[in-house]
Amino acid sequence: MKKIIMVLCFTIAISSLSFAESVKAYVSNNKIGTDDTLTFTIEGENLDGDLNIVSSLNFPGFTIVSGPNRSHSISIVNGSMSKKDSLSFVLAPEREGKFTIPSFTVKAGDKEYKTKPIEIEVVKGSIVPHQRNRGNAYDPFDNFFDDDFFAPPRPRNVRPEDIFIRTEVSKKKVYLGEPILVKFRLFTTVPITQLGLQEAPSFEGFLAYDIDANKRIRFQSTVLAGKRYNTAIIYKKVLYPTKSGELVIKPLSFVLNAQADFFFGKRVIRKSEPLRIKVLPLPEPPKDFSGLVGSFDIHASVDTNNAKVGQSISFKVVVSGKGDLKALENIIPDTIDGFKIFKSSSPKITSKDPINQSKVWDIVLVPVREGKLEIPSIKLTYFDPLLEKYVTKETNPIEISVSGKVESGGTVNIVSPAEGNEVRVLNKDIAFIKTGKIDTTSYIVNSKALIIVSSVVPFLFIFWGIFVRIVDERRKNDVEYRKQKAYSFFKNKLKKARKFARKKNSKEFYQTLSKAVISYFSDKFSKPNIELRIDEIEQMLKEKGVDEKLIKQLTDFVEYCDFESYTPHSSGIKLELINEANEIIQKVEKAL
Repeated sequence: MKKIIMVLCFTIAISSLSFAESVKAYVSNNKIGTDDTLTFTIEGENLDGDLNIVSSLNFPGFTIVSGPNRSHSISIVNGSMSKKDSLSFVLAPEREGKFTIPSFTVKAGDKEYKTKPIEIEVVKGSIVPHQRNRGNAYDPFDNFFDDDFFAPPRPRNVRPEDIFIRTEVSKKKVYLGEPILVKFRLFTTVPITQLGLQEAPSFEGFLAYDIDANKRIRFQSTVLAGKRYNTAIIYKKVLYPTKSGELVIKPLSFVLNAQADFFFGKRVIRKSEPLRIKVLPLPEPPKDFSGLVGSFDIHASVDTNNAKVGQSISFKVVVSGKGDLKALENIIPDTIDGFKIFKSSSPKITSKDPINQSKVWDIVLVPVREGKLEIPSIKLTYFDPLLEKYVTKETNPIEISVSGKVESGGTVNIVSPAEGNEVRVLNKDIAFIKTGKIDTTSYIVNSKALIIVSSVVPFLFIFWGIFVRIVDERRKNDVEYRKQKAYSFFKNKLKKARKFARKKNSKEFYQTLSKAVISYFSDKFSKPNIELRIDEIEQMLKEKGVDEKLIKQLTDFVEYCDFESYTPHSSGIKLELINEANEIIQKVEKAL
């Protein structure tokens, strides 16, 4: 029995090879009306590979409603097997007249084939017989007397022209970096119960962003080529081309569950057609080009135009417009004359719309001197694709009136003497009450001695304090002594910072940490503390060959502490910064 089956299988396989390969083209009707559609099909039989059209698609006098739609079928007749592959297009006539669907070159495997041209006549109106419109629901009484009484109802086939997807774009010719809105629109004549993507889409050559991702799909009725469809946007993307040249938006495959009949649902796969986008390169950019492509505005504001030295000012810059603002990194200058700049967290994009966006920079400025100071204008240069040229916009300069002097606890660091250790008496209890007779003589003698000592000791302490003060002042001016004691002085300042932490005084806590670090380098490098800045410290450490990572860690630490001390809504006290400061300075000690 097994041998017979094997012989039959071999015979079927051999017979299938005897079928000749062939390709033909045909249409559903050679004569149609202007309100009708026709289906054009290219069919290949027993081909070695997938069927693909290699010549350009051109249908004079017709519009492609859907396609190409692929289908595959295998049949076995009398032990002979044949395979068919087809590509079909649904076409709608544009006007009356006689038209010719040209010959197409198709390829399967390594072989090419040519189809024959087909003549089509288009007349006015419609020549397709009209049937009673019952939607596409199954009619249980349709051909009731002709069908077998016990025959089960049959599901109706879903044709390519019943369901198809079109790709719509806002522009087919754009500049590099210019946004493109892509919509995938579904046309259907049958109810759809489920819809989804067959696989994750890939937009090669583009940055892709979702738009209206969670928005409910809403259908509306429309007439196309004399036929009524329900249509809806089922998928939307915003694309930004990342390279110039001709780019292709590849087809997307959608899986749909079509309710073809009253009792039946059918799984259908439909592909969108590919679209070619021509991307133009940008002209030679100016030196201050921001990298933005679109149309934008820029605004700057402050919370006050009057301040005192050391008082923080909130400075806000907003860039808004049509384009991808994620490409814009920093537009704030590194220095502003008369101010110290504290940059907050990274700039924020306030809109979820991938086309119309706003980006905000929140900056804290601290004036360091009195007088009329000016925040200069900030420029933004971008390429406008509508004007086809580079455009520069800028903010108005902002004048700030600064009065008053630097207060203690401000931005200027002042050398202070090292703090001594605290003396505490702990675990000392009350003595027992002595009982018995009291010796009054010894008490009188002791009391006289106590009076003499109590009169002399205060003067001794005063003279000792003056002596220590004089020695300390001399030592402060002793370069070598300051260098040797720099780390000890630094540790004492950390103790002071810990006190402010216990008191929940965040401003003094962060200012003391910053001062402790600056003062350490003031002592270490024999520099006046009031003149020493973090950028000068950075330069000196580089000259001494200190590791750049350590230098960056140091500068970031000081800038963070300075920022927190001038931010009204600080993130709170972080005690771990005390240990971090100590670790940084210990590393510096070893490096020096």
